[in-house]
Amino acid sequence: LSASTTLTITVGDVNEFAPQFDPFATYEFDVLENTAAGTLVGLVSASDQDGSSAYNSITFALHLSHPSLAGFSVLSNGSIEVSDELDRETTPTVTLAIQATDGYLTTLHNVTITLLDINDNAPVFTTVEQAVDVREHQPVGLVVVQVPATDVDTAPNAMLVYSIVA
Repeated sequence: LSASTTLTITVGDVNEFAPQFDPFATYEFDVLENTAAGTLVGLVSASDQDGSSAYNSITFALHLSHPSLAGFSVLSNGSIEVSDELDRETTPTVTLAIQATDGYLTTLHNVTITLLDINDNAPVFTTVEQAVDVREHQPVGLVVVQVPATDVDTAPNAMLVYSIVA
């Protein structure tokens, strides 16, 4: 005697793969230092090889070691936004550690943001006041005084132009 039946075996998915950022992507963004809060700077993305949607739904965040670093925030969809006032003279480049997680496994990737200069700093004279006596009948082109100044902006915003106003 014998009997037969149909048996269906379902193999369940396990979360065996962490999210992966594109290995060929270089996440480098430029933003003007006067960019308003809420402005989108860039977007990161990652993929997950797990078959089940329970294990391949990815969210993004700043890594815990960089809470709200240097004026940027990361939304759960991978958008990087300006979150605070930026200043290139204080922080010209920011490296953010961004984490991608599927709820269980996490991967980190660095993002570099370069702040671009605007002309937001006035030149500063290194000497506040100078008095110079010049004898009459001196040749044209004679250097009678040097008035050094500096500007913390970068070129071309740091280019200094002198003029005599009185």
